[in-house]
Amino acid sequence: ATRLTTVGVSIAGVVAGMVLLVAGPAAASSSVNSGGALPASAQPAQKAKTVGAVLAGETVLRLGDTGLPVQYLQQRLGFVGMLARGSGSYDAATERSVMRFQEKFGLNITGRVNRYTLEKLLDISARGPVLPVECTTGTVICIDKTQRIIRLVTDGTTTVALDARFGSFLTETREGTFEIYDKQADDFSTLFGVPMRYSMYFSGGQAIHYSPYFDRDGYSGASAGCVNTRDLAGTEAMFAAVPLGTSVFIYS
Repeated sequence: ATRLTTVGVSIAGVVAGMVLLVAGPAAASSSVNSGGALPASAQPAQKAKTVGAVLAGETVLRLGDTGLPVQYLQQRLGFVGMLARGSGSYDAATERSVMRFQEKFGLNITGRVNRYTLEKLLDISARGPVLPVECTTGTVICIDKTQRIIRLVTDGTTTVALDARFGSFLTETREGTFEIYDKQADDFSTLFGVPMRYSMYFSGGQAIHYSPYFDRDGYSGASAGCVNTRDLAGTEAMFAAVPLGTSVFIYS
């Protein structure tokens, strides 16, 4: 006689009821193992993650993932100076880079890439790896206000890359082509009462310099028009590498 048998199947930790049409006890027992679950060979294959699925909100990229979507993510992180080299594996370095990107652009800091993180990354990295022509000859301090990054570039190759913070709408950082006309390793602003270590002046009172407040507070604040950095050692290295007269190009 034919009868209905309900079998519990565990899928990713969630138990789902399946109704099987079987011809008798022998058929029912051969369909399942002693634990009441389908044999491994009958388990449904896990769907491969894709960039499209992340953008659709169907999945996220996270620590331990591998494959083409991770390579694509790492390439895009490289475009914005967040990752020097990708391995195709979502490793700890990739997770740290994602968290840094999320902090930099006001996203939830999770270390995982959901649709919102990926959409922002695609927007910010839309230019790809190409630098403006003004940054491709000689030694140039190339400052991208969209990517919030300052690069020291020699003949088109980036040698130093630092997070950057700029002025607000009341004290905007000027854009255009300038040059370093003064350098002060241990400067102090008497106007604003703040330290300005490794200052490299490029336009009036505006300078590139390390800011302990940017280092402490991140992007929750703004400068008074200067280009702030938050990596003291990196700023020191840039300061040592650029002589007076070095070109500065600032753009959005």
